Amino acid sequence: TYMDTNQSVTYMDTNHSVTYMGTNQSVTYMGTNQSVTYMGTNQSVTYMDTNQSVTYMGTNQSVTYMNTNQSVTYMDTNQSVTYMDTNRSVTYMNTNQSVTYMDTNQSVTYMNTNQSVTYMDTNQSVTYMDTNRSVTYMDTIQSVTYMDTNQSVTCGYKSKCYIYGYKSKCYIYGYKSKCYIYGYKSKCYIYGYKSKCYIYGYKSKCYIYEYKSKCYIYGYKS
Repeated sequence: TYMDTNQSVTYMDTNHSVTYMGTNQSVTYMGTNQSVTYMGTNQSVTYMDTNQSVTYMGTNQSVTYMNTNQSVTYMDTNQSVTYMDTNRSVTYMNTNQSVTYMDTNQSVTYMNTNQSVTYMDTNQSVTYMDTNRSVTYMDTIQSVTYMDTNQSVTCGYKSKCYIYGYKSKCYIYGYKSKCYIYGYKSKCYIYGYKSKCYIYGYKSKCYIYEYKSKCYIYGYKS
């Protein structure tokens, strides 16, 4: 337990717990089953194995994970997380978060503004509940749910789905070239199956151009 500033801890085994209450802490974990709680600012954590859990309650945190089964909860601003393997979960409750995923089975929940997510593989899920989000998908089986405004999504490679929604308000569900779009307020409903795209527009003024199972959707004034 630390109650001040400028602490550094290196763990090389298992079952460690650390609580920080000040600023400028650095922790390196090399084993398993670690738990860290930060309550101040400017913390950095590097994990190299499995089953880590981190809770941040202040600002300017950075976490790097290199293996599996990590969980991070952020409750303030300016957080950055980099994942390099599988089975991660991140919950953001404020602003200015950035997440980069390089493998599979990631889940992100955003509850405020200005989030950015980049996915480079499969089985990603993102839930946004506010404004100004951007998501880029580079593979398949992505799911995105938007509940507010100013969202932008591009899902490519294998599914070949490029979606531009009316006023950027769209709900997109992609699965192996099967695109399901439910546009909030834009009334844009698109169902794609086996390179056959069916559009049901209601005051959405959407246009679909189909080319070799690749659906390109351009929304009116999008």
